[in-house]
Amino acid sequence: KVSWKPPESSPSQLFYTLKIRSVGAGAWRLYDSASGELVHEGGKAIPAGTLSVVVSGLAVDGFPYEAIISVRNSFGWSPASQSTSCCLPVPTAPAAPQLEVLDATKVKVSWKPPESSPSQLFYTLKIRSVGAGAWRLYDSASGELVHEGGKAIPAGTLSVVVSGLAVDGFPYEAIISVRNSFGWSPASQSTSCCLPVPTAPAAPQLEVLDATKVKVSWKPP
Repeated sequence: KVSWKPPESSPSQLFYTLKIRSVGAGAWRLYDSASGELVHEGGKAIPAGTLSVVVSGLAVDGFPYEAIISVRNSFGWSPASQSTSCCLPVPTAPAAPQLEVLDATKVKVSWKPPESSPSQLFYTLKIRSVGAGAWRLYDSASGELVHEGGKAIPAGTLSVVVSGLAVDGFPYEAIISVRNSFGWSPASQSTSCCLPVPTAPAAPQLEVLDATKVKVSWKPP
């Protein structure tokens, strides 16, 4: 919603022209009062009695927008106002999730919701082997990781169990993002854990029993 006050001028104003753009994007777009959306050229001016409009069709990307307004009377257009900016209120990044190893193939991931308004709708959890490069998405329908797609995690859920991990002892790391009606938050910082494979045992002991037999003994790690 964009609102403004009329300037003190005489004779009375006839129309307003509102222009909006992403901050730093360069080209302004015009508000079309017939459609309520932005157009690159043309569009119907805003009648002078109107002092606020709702602009629809903006990209849900969380980048800041800025607006300027001009007014016309019977002699011509005013200079444009100074610009004012705002940002679509996407959520802030959640805190780093917590990881708990359950067994050789499963890790429990839990997190806290960020303080954001409006309320969260979904979470996306990504996991990878540390340093492996590509993240995999958690699919809440199967409880496993997928390379693309997958069902997002409903906002009321604050922990999941991830199954199907490789039993290799290498550390895993996780990040989480949250979406509200305006868009996705930045990803959280990552948290890592390692599947608890055993440490290497001490060297075994060999004892010769006879010419064809050797007894091998060892201690558990």
